[in-house]
Amino acid sequence: MSRPVLRATAFGLALLLGPVTATAAPLLVEGKQTVYQRVLTRPGAILTTTPDGEVLRRLDPFEPLYVFERTDGWLHVGHVASGAPGGWVAASHVVDWRQNIVAAFTNPANRSRQVIFSDLDGLRAHMNGESVADQHLGLLAAADAGAPPEEAGVISVEPPEHIDIRDNFYIMPILDFVQDFHPLSFQTNIMMQVASLPLNPPEPAAPADDAGDGFDAGVVFVIDTTTSMLPYFDVMRRQVQDMVERIDGSELGKQVDFGVVAFRDDIAGRPDLEYRIREILPLEKRDDQSPVVEALADLREARASTVGFNEDSLSAVAYALDEIDWSGFDGRFVVLVTDAGPKLPGTDGAGYENRPEDLQAAAEAQQIALLPVHLKTGGGAGGNHDFASAQYRSLGRYAGSELYFPIENGDPAAFAAQTQSIIGFIRDQAARAEGLDNDPASEEVDPQLAALGAAIQLQYLGQARGTAAPDLFDGWISGLAVDDGTRQAVNFRLLVTRNELATMADLVEQFMQASARIESDNDLESFHGEIRAAILRMSQDPNRLVDPGAEELGDAMEFLEDLPYQSVLLRTSQERWLSNPGERQVVLDGLTSKLRSYRRWLTSPEVWQPLFPDAPDSEWVTALPVEFLP
Repeated sequence: MSRPVLRATAFGLALLLGPVTATAAPLLVEGKQTVYQRVLTRPGAILTTTPDGEVLRRLDPFEPLYVFERTDGWLHVGHVASGAPGGWVAASHVVDWRQNIVAAFTNPANRSRQVIFSDLDGLRAHMNGESVADQHLGLLAAADAGAPPEEAGVISVEPPEHIDIRDNFYIMPILDFVQDFHPLSFQTNIMMQVASLPLNPPEPAAPADDAGDGFDAGVVFVIDTTTSMLPYFDVMRRQVQDMVERIDGSELGKQVDFGVVAFRDDIAGRPDLEYRIREILPLEKRDDQSPVVEALADLREARASTVGFNEDSLSAVAYALDEIDWSGFDGRFVVLVTDAGPKLPGTDGAGYENRPEDLQAAAEAQQIALLPVHLKTGGGAGGNHDFASAQYRSLGRYAGSELYFPIENGDPAAFAAQTQSIIGFIRDQAARAEGLDNDPASEEVDPQLAALGAAIQLQYLGQARGTAAPDLFDGWISGLAVDDGTRQAVNFRLLVTRNELATMADLVEQFMQASARIESDNDLESFHGEIRAAILRMSQDPNRLVDPGAEELGDAMEFLEDLPYQSVLLRTSQERWLSNPGERQVVLDGLTSKLRSYRRWLTSPEVWQPLFPDAPDSEWVTALPVEFLP
């Protein structure tokens, strides 16, 4: 009988939450075979040598600990599952935490701030109120005034500015959750019980008019330089030059800086295309922006035509995310300009590894707004526009708002107006943040840009003022905004260590390589052997958390059970995986894009944080968006 295809591999992913070791292992969660018991400490918890014994140290609030033993109201605990317990803590000083899943507030621009209730019944009653929008604003006003009505059960509110999880790392562990329908939109909604405390409480907030050391905007133009784009180069140059001349010599002129990246397509077998991606001008702070105008003036179209209507725009966007130095810029913008659709994973050619939705998630995690400007030119490319539009709409999202700018018929005048609007918007954002006098670029503000502007301002103020999550609370919150069931108020993330993420990346890569070779029933058995061999090889590496006996130790579903997330891999049955090569290729293409995200995350030091004192580098964690899980 054939063995399950996905079990061993996905179980390798399950080990990320609890690797089996030769030494004593933590207790298992009841009803599970591979998920260990964990707790979070309450304020005032202490670690002792024995139950009621000598104090070793005072534990920080919300330190995550594995449970190795429970006895008479005491827990034997340790920081890592593969190590020995470090001491004892009273059961009354901890709260059970079944999974590494946590919640993080989305940017509150263009939605109301959320209210946290003491119990689920209070949250449900509020959401089902006859005038929920007005009632919600009333609760926020009362809470801000320090006097929320006791009968409402409000215990905390979301801060007014966006919390920058990179600079003010916080966790809101999800202790429990229920799935329901939002009463306004009837969309599936997760209502969750969360606990919160910033890991590093900031200094008292600066005065409201003190926004820090200054707002710097970084703009990278990612420009299609294939033959059809020639008429638009001068249009862009003129718009940038006009803005540079308007702010030249002013304080504002030092707050906006530019970079330029050009792209064409895969040059394998096509040397006449000259390059696939080329950085024309780096993004860096300049007192004089004339090099930007010169770089745009020097843009040249390709000497040869590319094959097909789609170009490698997504690889160029990925280059802007990965290779550009964004440090020191508060507002971060990538303006993509193209008249072609993107090459997607699975496209004939070399290395088309990016999906729009994965790049969008990676960009927003880096607080970079992607603004696709799509020139819908006529001629033979017209049939490509619907496809391209769908992909760029998926790419251009930020803080719940869509950022997509189609130029009908590729009209140069409309393109000039849109370019002016975007450049003027970025300039206006810098002026607004700095409190400088500035003539608005236009009396009419593009609603897409207005929504982005609100998000950028709240994000900037949150960074400048050190806005943190609400102080310690344990309550219920809605995943979708209470008064707008179409907007996400809370995102889900998984806390993973560097070693765990590296393990996930290696396992996914091995899985993809083996899966790509499946063509028959015989290949199915070979596939299983390859996965087992990969697990055994990786188990010999102390930096990879893989159990050599993974095949026998549990069902793969346990890793993703009870989480507000559905694994693409585990939704695909063994029979469908073998019999449907088209569907298999779709999954593999998606994993290719996710694998690139894992590698990007592993090489971004700013996203990693220690959760306990003296944590080794391998145990630092990042809050990985669940969209990146395989």
